[in-house]
Amino acid sequence: MYVLQKILGEQPLGLSGATSTRWLSYEKAVRNVRPIYASLVTSLEREASERGCAKARGYVAQLKRWSTPVIIEILHLILPSLSTLSKIFQVG
Repeated sequence: MYVLQKILGEQPLGLSGATSTRWLSYEKAVRNVRPIYASLVTSLEREASERGCAKARGYVAQLKRWSTPVIIEILHLILPSLSTLSKIFQVG
């Protein structure tokens, strides 16, 4: 995937998983996926077609839904504010 990111002119980033209880982890996951979305889809498509990976095929199906990039963009806009609020509540 890193080679594909370089070809597409994207900054090489890895993926991070989001935990179910922390807004900060969701923010980090969205921040990492957003700039590499195209190379992620392409890489998973290749994995699905060349190696027959069922998980990759399932991920591609989810990523290619029209709603996925829309949700990523919305989360990219609101998660920084939620993370800030979360930090404030944790301190107080």
